[in-house]
Amino acid sequence: MDNSIEITTSEATESHARLTIRLRNKEDRDAKVVGKLVGPHCLESRTLPATYPVRPIETEAGIVAEVLVTEPCYWTPELPFLYQLDLEIHDPQGTFRKISDSCALRRSKQNE
Repeated sequence: MDNSIEITTSEATESHARLTIRLRNKEDRDAKVVGKLVGPHCLESRTLPATYPVRPIETEAGIVAEVLVTEPCYWTPELPFLYQLDLEIHDPQGTFRKISDSCALRRSKQNE
């Protein structure tokens, strides 16, 4: 995963998962993030992938985008579900860069 972003599962229930995306670089302070999350994909199971939009938000914590995944498939060793994340980070001057990578959703007692 690109080190200029931080992705956190801020909420994880049986019915949905909320991912938050924070830009780490100071030069990205005024940037906007757009993109999509597609999945799940798993070699051990058949799934019907869905596309979830990355939505820009603004918070004091520096979180600039979020994704709401309905009916998530969480990663486990037995069923290693992955999602494809495609982002564009747009700066105020009109230029942008793309970031693409896979990620997994995990549940813990902390984010339930």
